[in-house]
Parts: sequence; C-alpha cells; structure tokens
Amino acid sequence: QYMLPNGTTILGIVLASDEMHLTNFLGDKCMHAVYMTLGNISNSMRRKVQQYAWMLLAKIPTSMFSKTVFLTKTEADHMPGILQHQLFHCCMQIVFEPMQTDWRVIHTAIDPDGNTC
Repeated sequence: QYMLPNGTTILGIVLASDEMHLTNFLGDKCMHAVYMTLGNISNSMRRKVQQYAWMLLAKIPTSMFSKTVFLTKTEADHMPGILQHQLFHCCMQIVFEPMQTDWRVIHTAIDPDGNTC
C-alpha cells in the first residue's frame, strides 16, 4: 500500500457494455457499446437518462468469424467464441491505453467552484 498525499482524490470508474444490433434483416451486424461513468455519482442520478451521467466510451466490433476455416469440428465449435473474447479484450486494451499512465503523477483538477484541487 502506498500513502497518498493529503488532498488526493481517487475516482472510481464504472463501465457498462451492451451488445447493440445494427441491422435487423440483412447480415445481422452487431457491436458492443461501452459506456463509462464515475463511481462517485449517486446511483439515483446514474439511473436517470436525462442526467447524462454515462458517456459513450467506445464502439467495439463483433465478429462471428464465419469465413474462418478451422481444421477440426472441435475447433469450429470453440474457436469463434475464443476469438470473439480476444477481439473484445484487445479493443478494450486500446481504449484504456491513455488511462494507463503513471498513477504517481499528480494531476490537478478544477472543482465546480473554480478552485484548483
């Protein structure tokens, strides 16, 4: 455990992902919409759409890997799911790369009253 300087604020990030259908009849295309909000926003405020507490963070593609040729029936049954899982996590790693900075660097922020904190 590291000791944080006085006045340090840690903000929790809450993520939500939902599969969204882009086409209904032709091709049945889907994507994962990834949304982000801050953990210190109250649940009652977070649940109200009009409060705009959620921000669209990324649109992650999905694939059924239908054109991929597998050597065995077992691979054909299991590999598409494994590849979908890998695709999602590789995309999420790219999305979060800017947030993976050195956490020991102190960033100042301005509060609602205009004070630097």
